Amino acid sequence: MRLEDLFPKLGRHRAAAIGGLGAVVLLGYLLFVLVGVTGHEPWFDEAQSWLLAKDASMGDLLLRYLRYEGHPPLWYFLLSIPAKLGWPYVMANVLSGLTMAVGVLLFLRLPAVPWFVRVTVPFGFFVAFQYAVVARAYALFLPAFMALAHVYPRRREKILLFTAILVVMSNISLHGLAIAWAFAALYGLELATEVRAGARLTSAESWRHRVATVVFVFQTAALLVVLWPPNDLLIGGALSVEQSMRLLQVMLPRLILPMLAINGFIASALGLFFLAWFWRQRVLFTFAGPFLAVTAITSLYSNYWHEGLYYFVWLFAFVLSLRIPAPAKWRRAALTLGTIVLLQHCTWAVRTLSYDVKEPYSGSQEMAAFIKANDLDDAKLYGVGFTTLALQPYFDEPLFDNYVTYGDFTFWDWSKSTPFFHPNAEATVRGMRAKFDEHLAENPDFIVIGYKFPGDRLYEQWMAERPNYKHVKRTNGALYWKNRNIEVESYDLFARRR
Repeated sequence: MRLEDLFPKLGRHRAAAIGGLGAVVLLGYLLFVLVGVTGHEPWFDEAQSWLLAKDASMGDLLLRYLRYEGHPPLWYFLLSIPAKLGWPYVMANVLSGLTMAVGVLLFLRLPAVPWFVRVTVPFGFFVAFQYAVVARAYALFLPAFMALAHVYPRRREKILLFTAILVVMSNISLHGLAIAWAFAALYGLELATEVRAGARLTSAESWRHRVATVVFVFQTAALLVVLWPPNDLLIGGALSVEQSMRLLQVMLPRLILPMLAINGFIASALGLFFLAWFWRQRVLFTFAGPFLAVTAITSLYSNYWHEGLYYFVWLFAFVLSLRIPAPAKWRRAALTLGTIVLLQHCTWAVRTLSYDVKEPYSGSQEMAAFIKANDLDDAKLYGVGFTTLALQPYFDEPLFDNYVTYGDFTFWDWSKSTPFFHPNAEATVRGMRAKFDEHLAENPDFIVIGYKFPGDRLYEQWMAERPNYKHVKRTNGALYWKNRNIEVESYDLFARRR
């Protein structure tokens, strides 16, 4: 088999019309996300992005703060529009939902996708909730992948548009940058193979390819300059092979297999089938390249929500594979098993939405409302625990008197000069207690304690040793993942006795 046979020219279908069914699906999707947004209480990571977009100038984001976040600027630039205009905090979730709706619209216009796939994909867990209702930069991935799916069969003749999509993807997250380079490398290999086989670029094509190469390499260099980790990064540490291997062991049962099914045996069987199907359809390299690129980044740091990136890579390869002719038995098997995966994602989305409507995703919104209703923000109010900054977006002025930053910003400071104690890997109980006692020695009128990690409960014990403070209010919250809570985000409010 020749190498170029592994990179087939996919059928050049025009974009499909949205149609009556597509219009109903899109409307249903918007209603689903609207219900989610109205019932959602944003958690700390959502607050952090909003506060960065609100407080930091474009120049400061690029030259100072994003290197602490480890995220490219695109999402913050988009958030800065409503944030700097003074629009309400919920606009972050509205923006996230609308961004994902663009991705759904692009998906619905893909050719050669059966109706039952069109109906189920938009209502999956990552598409309808985790990257839509929850306002994170990952909302930009679906539009990028679906735009790429439209262009991919004509990537050579549309090289500038192809490159523009890769540039957008690069500016979503470091995972996106790695994925973009995987697609670029695959295309470069394909082009080099064709040239060795005797194909030639016209002068116009050659010029466009040179421009695309310069733009892509330059933007990558610029991103590396912007995101290069600073020496005083609070949670920074030397990368090691041992750490990466440990995370790789975690990723298979936590991120890779769960995107197909919760049951590990079923997920493994599905994974093996789709590898065979992608090989049969000659898109295995198109799947494996970005898949390995995501793995390269998640081997350095991973969390639950990164599972969706593997899912989008699988979805991209799956919809491409449906555009290539296949024997009826193979195609029926792929569609049947693919639909099973998609229906499972739909059940996760419905369960998560139901939870978020009935229960608090984060206790920050309720605590902020209580503070505002009782004018406690005018008193001497202290925060303990970095997640207390999830309350800040509900207030126009800095909320906590003990969070005094060198730049007068209100977002969380990931540098070692942060005025709050952070329970990182080097933290000790003695260090937590020392910082806690330091805060209490200044006799604040009120104290809000945020609970995220098990160790945060020590603050609750230490407050019980302070008879001069009484408990006033508790607001509970928990991040829900598919079918269970994975992390708390709760708060306690204490008042000094008079």
